[in-house]
Amino acid sequence: MKKIYLIRHAKSDWGNSNLRDHDRPLNERGISNAKAMADFASRKFEKPQLIMTSTAKRAEATAQYFINAFAGLSFGVQEKSELYHSTEEEILNILSLVDDEINTVYLFAHNPGLTFFANEINTNIYIDNVATTGILDINYAGDSWLDISFDSLKLIDYYYPKMF
Repeated sequence: MKKIYLIRHAKSDWGNSNLRDHDRPLNERGISNAKAMADFASRKFEKPQLIMTSTAKRAEATAQYFINAFAGLSFGVQEKSELYHSTEEEILNILSLVDDEINTVYLFAHNPGLTFFANEINTNIYIDNVATTGILDINYAGDSWLDISFDSLKLIDYYYPKMF
């Protein structure tokens, strides 16, 4: 069994209209939610073996709070420009390239790709919109990441800041 935690970046700051979308930082609520959800993940979920993040500043900053929450553990961190506004198919393709020795992946990306990804999984859970700092808890029953498909995934649960 392999574990995937798909996390949408925390709430970003729209205060500076001169910034490119890619360069927007987190706002105060985003920082607070990222810290809280990272702490929750460190207590509830399996420990990461690999963290992959979009290169957008808000996604990298969110991932950093999770990295800090798992301090002292050894895991890889990869920045992937392909995760910036990726589609559900692109996310699946990125996961298919993970080394088979890795069993637990945390992946930080954006909507609408994450919401579309969640709703492609064969499940009874429908998600209208993955909230900022929302976490999709997913099982993958395959042995090789190369074989990953939407039909091979099971959405276990969905967590978001307003739940707490």
